[in-house]
Amino acid sequence: MKLFKAVVGMNGFVSCGIVIVLAWIAFANTAALAVDYYVDPAGTDDGSHGAGPGTDAWKTIEYAVVNVADPATAGIVIHVSGDTYTLNSNRIDIQRGFADLTIRGAGAGSTIVQAAASAGVATAPVYYIYSGETVALEDMTIRHGVGNRVGGGIHNLGSLSLANCTVSDNNVKLNAYGGGIWTRGPLTMTNCTVSGNSCLYNGGGIYATEDLVLANCTITGNNAYGSTSSGGGLYVKQVFSGFDAVLTNCTFTGNSAANLGGGIFLGGSSTALSIQNTIIGGNSSKSGANDFFNSGGTVTDNGYNIVEDSYGYTFSAPGDITGDMTGRLHLGELADNGGPTQTCALLEGSVAIGRGTDTNAAGPST
Repeated sequence: MKLFKAVVGMNGFVSCGIVIVLAWIAFANTAALAVDYYVDPAGTDDGSHGAGPGTDAWKTIEYAVVNVADPATAGIVIHVSGDTYTLNSNRIDIQRGFADLTIRGAGAGSTIVQAAASAGVATAPVYYIYSGETVALEDMTIRHGVGNRVGGGIHNLGSLSLANCTVSDNNVKLNAYGGGIWTRGPLTMTNCTVSGNSCLYNGGGIYATEDLVLANCTITGNNAYGSTSSGGGLYVKQVFSGFDAVLTNCTFTGNSAANLGGGIFLGGSSTALSIQNTIIGGNSSKSGANDFFNSGGTVTDNGYNIVEDSYGYTFSAPGDITGDMTGRLHLGELADNGGPTQTCALLEGSVAIGRGTDTNAAGPST
């Protein structure tokens, strides 16, 4: 009680009330920093729109990104309606010093952001995120982008997160890396699908050289097709400094590489991979390790992984299962194209049945 009096003095109740009021005002001012903008094909790209949905919205995402006020403000959200937005190779450049920008669609099946109406004809990626930007992309499909050198769908130099997104049918040509996503900045992906992307060299689905976190993601049907290409689904390797990659509850299947690591290629002595509750199987490569190829990286195996075959690391932690996917593991019916289904469902007789764990917060293994 004496300590309380020393702080608030004789007018303890009054002073305490003032403190509460001031704290509430500070909280209200902080909450007010979140600013919402809207994009809808029914809107108009001019100075009097963008503040509401429908006809009150802006018409294009490109215009919205360039015209939102105060990019350094925390909590800027651009709400994008459930429509198809065709950029005609006018990529969405994010280069304004955004401290906290979210571009949020209405769902990956509803909001489609595409470089062109069909795959392979565009001349630019969909999103180009510059250094120093902090960006989240949510609830949308990103497709049909073409990168001349790196990053067919997304070219990222900033700090990027994706949630509930599909990145599909993008590609890169020439000295080409990262058919779906090329990132030289931190990348976090949650509940995403990366499928049907391709590149001439490494990283058909994703090429990452900075910290990478994938949780509950499916990487399928991607292709690194050049004769020396590796990492059909995912290519991770440090360039300037060491970094960490974390995979939890993910599936890599149906990816291919002309050289090494059809599913995942891990390279570089300063690259560290932590992996748990992840399926890597049904991928293909020409020169070795259809599913997982480790070229000098450090692997932390947290268990309950299903890996059909690997090179440079043996998966043997508690709950791990290795071996033939269709013969011993019985993972999924064969699809029409001769490969496993994307879901890799367990069939009767699979040695994987009952071997999962529900201890991981992101969900149990199957």
